Amino acid sequence: MASSDRAGEAYRFDGLRALYVNCTLKRSPEVSNTEGLLERSRALVEERGVTTEVVRAVDHDIAAGVFPACASTAGRATSGPCCTSG
Repeated sequence: MASSDRAGEAYRFDGLRALYVNCTLKRSPEVSNTEGLLERSRALVEERGVTTEVVRAVDHDIAAGVFPACASTAGRATSGPCCTSG
């Protein structure tokens, strides 16, 4: 076994999960250059046993801003801190 193979086995991260948030301005299924870069990174961590998921932010209704400013969204967002009650 080559020394690089042994080093690779020493750096396993099985059981870990990673969430990639793609902040491209292009909605799915448009081609995104950001997605191409993200996929290169994703492949590297998956080789080490990490389970990954990708979310394209533009495909979701996420309120922008900080919490006090969320009152102006009037419930239009479906995710994020502005949607929590209390």
